[in-house]
Amino acid sequence: MDQKSNTLRLARADLLGFFCSATFNTTNLPPEIFELSPTYKNLTIFYQCDPRLHYLSSYTCPGRGLVSAYLSPNYYRSCQGSFNMTVPTRFIPEEKELDVARLEIVLREGIEVKVKIDELPCEECSSSDYEHYIRCSQPFRCGDQGGLLYPFWIPGREDCGHPEFKLKCNASFAEFSIASVKFRILEANYDSRIVRLAGSDYVNNICLRNQLNVQFIQSVLLFTPDTELLTIYYHCQDVNSFLDALKVREFFCKDDSKTFKNYYVTRNNSSPLLDGDNGLRGSCTREVSIPVSGSALNRLSEDNLTKILEQGFKLGLNQECSTCIESKGACGYNQTSKGFVCYCDDGTRGVNCGSRKRSHGTLVKAVRIVAGVILSVALISLFLLFLRKRETRLKQQNLKALIPLKHYTYAQVKRITKSFAEVVGKGGFGIVYRGTLSDGRMVAVKVLKDSKGNGEDFINEVASMSQTSHLNIVSLLGFWSEGSKRAIIYEFLGNGSLHKFISGKNTMNMDWTTLYNIALGVARGL
Repeated sequence: MDQKSNTLRLARADLLGFFCSATFNTTNLPPEIFELSPTYKNLTIFYQCDPRLHYLSSYTCPGRGLVSAYLSPNYYRSCQGSFNMTVPTRFIPEEKELDVARLEIVLREGIEVKVKIDELPCEECSSSDYEHYIRCSQPFRCGDQGGLLYPFWIPGREDCGHPEFKLKCNASFAEFSIASVKFRILEANYDSRIVRLAGSDYVNNICLRNQLNVQFIQSVLLFTPDTELLTIYYHCQDVNSFLDALKVREFFCKDDSKTFKNYYVTRNNSSPLLDGDNGLRGSCTREVSIPVSGSALNRLSEDNLTKILEQGFKLGLNQECSTCIESKGACGYNQTSKGFVCYCDDGTRGVNCGSRKRSHGTLVKAVRIVAGVILSVALISLFLLFLRKRETRLKQQNLKALIPLKHYTYAQVKRITKSFAEVVGKGGFGIVYRGTLSDGRMVAVKVLKDSKGNGEDFINEVASMSQTSHLNIVSLLGFWSEGSKRAIIYEFLGNGSLHKFISGKNTMNMDWTTLYNIALGVARGL
C-alpha cells in the first residue's frame, strides 16, 4: 500500500496457488471505491471446453477439462462456462498451448488499484482538527470567570464543550442551565480538575415556589467526595416528632401559613424514617435535593442555610478529559459522533495524545527491533531452506538415478496423454488417463493428487515397485515427479481392470473355473 498515491496491490487468494485449483469465478472490485490501473486488462478463461475442437491458448486441467485463455469476452459455445481475471497489459497468451506456469507467476504479482479518496475533505479534516486543538486549548472568559475550558463553551466554541454546558455571560457571573435549573460558576481550577458551582435560584433565596431537582451528567462532571445532597421539604404538616431523631430542622419563609412548615434534612434522605405516608415525605407537598459542601453540613443551621447554598459545591472533571489534559491535549466534543474527543497538537484526535506520542516513539523503536529480528530470522530461514531443498534435490536426483525406469517430464506426460484428453478411471489416489508412447505402446497414466511431502517417499515407493516383476502384476514403465505433481506410467490393460470385469453384465454367467482362476491370479500377484 502506497499512502502517498492511495494505491494498493491486491491479489486473489485462490489464484496464488496452482491455477487449475482456483474457483473459476469472476470477482469484481466495487468501482465506487477502487479504480483499476490502466496498465491492466481483463483476460477471459473458458473452461470445460470440447476436447475434440481446437482452441487458442489452451490447457487441460486435471479433473477440470480443457481451458482456453482469450482476450476477447466472446463466449465459446462449445465451453461450459467462463470467468474473467485481471492481468498486466504486457501479458499476451500463447497462440497454441497456454503457459500455465507463466500465468501463475503473473497472477501472484497481483494488480494495482487506486483507492478513490476525496483528498480535500481529508485535508480539511486534518487541518480542522488542528484548528480545534488551537481553539479548545485556549481558555476563555465569561462574566467574572476566566480560564474556562471544557465542558463549558460559548458561541463559536461548540466543538470545545458539552452541549449541556453552554454559558450565558453577564458582567457579574457565568451561568448555564440544565433542565431549566440555573447554575453559576464560582470557580474553575483545571490544575486540580475541580469546578465549584452554586444553584443560581437559591442564592439569597431558598423560598421558591417552583423548585426542580436536577440530575447532573455524571459522565461529564462528577461529584467530589466532599459533595453531598441537602434535601429541603416545603409546605409540610407539623412533624416535630422527627426533629431530634433525623437531624431535621425547620426554617421559615415569609409566605408560610401557620398550618404548614418547611424543613431541611442534614443527612442522607434514604432513611426509612422518611418513607411512608406517616413520614416526612408523606407530610410535605414538595421536596428538592440540592448539592452542597459536605463539610459545611456539619455547621449547618437555619441562620447560615442560605450562606452554605451560596458557597456552592464541588465537581470534578471526568477521567477522559483529565487524561486528555495530562497528555497535553485539548478536551472537546465531536458533533458527528456526539461524544468526547481529545484534540492533539499534531492535527489528530483520539482518546488522548500523550500515549500516542509516547507509543509512536516506542513503536518506531519496537518496529526497528522487530524488523531486524524478523529480517535476521528470515535470512537464516531462507538459508536453511535453501540447504534443505538442495539436499532434498540431490537426494532425489541420486534416488532417481538408481531407479531402472524412465523419468518423464511434464511436457512428455502431456504429449503422451494428448493433453490429458481421455479419462479411463478415477480412484481415491488420482485420475487415470489413456496414453500412447512414442513406440506406439498403449499406457495408463495415473496422475496422483497433490502431495505436501518433499517427494522422497514417492520416489522410494517407485524404486520399490520397479524392482517387482511378476506375471500377475502390471508392469511399471515410468514416473513423473516435479514439485507436488506426481504420476506413474504403467502398461495399459486393454480388457479393463479386474473391478470392471467382475462388475460387468456377464458376471452372473461366470463359472466356478473362471472365478477360481481369478482368485488364483490375485493370490499369485499378492
